[in-house]
This record gives sequence, C-alpha cells and structure tokens, in this order.
Amino acid sequence: MNLSSSTSVSSEEQTQALIKHYQKALVIKPDSATIHQDIGNLYQSLFDFEQAVAYYLKAIELKSDLFPAYYRLKFILENTVWSNEYQKGEIIENGIRVLEKNIINQPHFFFAYVILGELYAQQGKIEKAKDCYQKASFAQIQRFYPHLSQHWDFTTKRQPDFLVIGLFKCGTTSFYRYLTQHPQVLPAVAKEIRYLSGDTANDLDYYLSHFPAVSHPNYFTGEATPRYFILPNIAQQIKDWFPGIKLILLLRNPIKRAISGFYHGNQFSYRYLNKSLNDIRRLDINFIREKIFEIKKMQKLSHFQWLKFLAKKSKQNLKINDEIAFHIAFSLYINYLPEWFEHFPKEQLLILKSEDLFTNPASTMKQAYNFLGLPDHPLNEYRNANRNSYPDISLSLYQQLTEFFQPYNQQLEDYLGRKFDWE
Repeated sequence: MNLSSSTSVSSEEQTQALIKHYQKALVIKPDSATIHQDIGNLYQSLFDFEQAVAYYLKAIELKSDLFPAYYRLKFILENTVWSNEYQKGEIIENGIRVLEKNIINQPHFFFAYVILGELYAQQGKIEKAKDCYQKASFAQIQRFYPHLSQHWDFTTKRQPDFLVIGLFKCGTTSFYRYLTQHPQVLPAVAKEIRYLSGDTANDLDYYLSHFPAVSHPNYFTGEATPRYFILPNIAQQIKDWFPGIKLILLLRNPIKRAISGFYHGNQFSYRYLNKSLNDIRRLDINFIREKIFEIKKMQKLSHFQWLKFLAKKSKQNLKINDEIAFHIAFSLYINYLPEWFEHFPKEQLLILKSEDLFTNPASTMKQAYNFLGLPDHPLNEYRNANRNSYPDISLSLYQQLTEFFQPYNQQLEDYLGRKFDWE
C-alpha cells in the first residue's frame, strides 16, 4: 500500500526542519563534529547522499577519529549512484584532501586509510587504493597483534581462508565479530569488502590488498559480505579465484529476516521522525508474488546493473509493498543455494541457523571453529551487534507470511536434508 502523500510530504518536511534546526546550531557551534555528523545522518535519511558525504567529511575534518562518520562514509561510497561526474569529482577531491590531512595528524587510525582507499578507487587510482588498504591492514596488525608485525610480508598478498557469504540481518556482524576475536583469526580491513559484487571485480591483487599480509600458517583471515549469497555468478568467480576456500552461510527465519531487513533499511526515518509503518501490516501477498517474479527477471542483469537499479529505486517514493518485496525475495533461500552447490562441494560450505547463534553462540561458534580447523575459543561475552528493534507485526500478517514461505522452506529442508523448524 502507498504511504499517503500527506504522510510522505510531512516526513520530508520534518526532516528538512530538523536540518535547519541543526544548521542554526552550527552558527553557535561551527566546530561541532557531532552536529555535522547529525546533519549528514538526516541527509542520508532523505537519500541525498552527496549532501550527506559533505557533512560527514566536515565532521571527520573536525574530529579525525569520529568512527561513526567514517562508517557511514564507507557505506555511501560503496553504494551511491552519483548525480553527475563533476560533483562526484569535487566531493572525492575534497575527501582525499581531508583524509590525507587526518592521516598526517593521526597516522595510526587505520580506518582513515580504508576510506582514503575507497576515494582513490572511486577516482580510478587503483594502485594508490591498494597501498592505502595495505597500510590500513598493517596499522591494524601493529595495534592489535603487535607480535605479528615481524611476519608481515610486503612482497606478497594473503588470500582469504574463508568467506561469510550471507545473509544480511541473519547475525553476520555478530558472527564475524566473534570469529575475529579468536586469537588465530585476523580481520580484513573491513568486515564487508563487497568487491566481488561488481562487474569490475577482475583485479585479484586489489581484492587481496584488503587482507593482512601475514605469512604465518597458524593464522586465518577472511571477510563477511552478506550480499554475496543472493547475487548471480559470484559463486563461479569465487571458485575461479579461491577453489579451496571455506564458505559460511547464516540463515534466519525468513519472515523475521525480511521484516528486520525492511525496518533496518528505513532506520534513519524511524530514528528521526518516529515514522509510522502500520502500512506494513496491510501487505498483499499476491502483489508480493508478482514483485518477486519481477525481481527474478531483474537478477538476470549483470551485478553492477542490478545494484545500480536498486540504488536508483531507493531514491524514489516506493510503495511499502515494493520495498518489502525485495526483502521477502531475499528470504527465499532455496532460489539461491543451488548455484553455490554447483561450484562447491558440501564440505566447503557450512550452513548455520541464525537462531542457534542467537540462543547458543558458544556452541555455534564451536561449529564454525571446527569447520575452519581451529581450536575452540569461548568468549566471556557474546554481544549482539547491529541489533535493531521494531514493532511486532500482526498475527494475521505473520500467518499470511508463514503460509507464503512454507513451500519454499520445505523445498530448502528437502534440498539440504535437515530441519530448520521455522514457524
């Protein structure tokens, strides 16, 4: 169902009013990195990513270690479809200027190198980007694993030993955080590299520059990009580059994953506007089926075309049903899994149930360690990362979605020969 035009206009007006409010605050406190970051968040909620980038850059220019602003910048740089090349060029040049200055002032803040690498990559300066990622990785090793600095090999690139291929809103952030707390697992420069998601993913050295070049057989490294699972042809590319790699996939109750994904995608609106989403309770499942058919056709596009299509769609005033259709389609796991088994034997792909990770993380991580050939390493605490709260959906909608997913879940269980007991 469409959000009413009055609600949509009202939401945008409220956001613009908040932006004006914060801009007035900047007159009083022009050097407040936090206020610049808050304005960037508001522009991001409006999908005005270019304005958001400008305010995030100003925020980190004022406070060189403001990690949340870096994190948002990384997300935008990876996903934005720029309105024009001239404006893109100006923004990137300004970003490089800010980041280079920050690195001089704070040379050991490794994430600044990561963002600088992203900016150079956007400019097409791939060699400079590779150098930034390796410097980021080395700074990370020096800070958290100083005893391994002597094993850093500047003449080679380290290949990943594992990939967490999916799925978003299934606990991948928590899982990767737990995994990289193992003393023998070294993190990549970022949890999600996403490089394999694009048509230009043909530079193996560029991808490998994101991993620590530690030449020691007792240490493992890898990344976690949840979108890998749903994108076509990536399994083939991973097989070509890393035929012996181990893959880990987390699957969650498809209803909860879809609803959580929908709310997560709109989190900025909820945070600032308390936007009501009761419309989600009035889903038309027949409409969803039609949309999923369209999504299947869309997925035949190349990776880059598909991601570009999604980015453009996100800037439009979508129907609630349009938006939730994407998240429901991504929960039809049986539609994506066979492609992976076409290229990898079952012993190279570990499938974990997200609910097991949530309720018994120690046991679930033990399975993962065993799969990777690592000794068990229980943690003192298992914090749930990237958690978002949202209202319960109605019982009638839950039942409707249960009936919709039932045949797909049954096909998945039959295909894998195991029960998930999603109700």
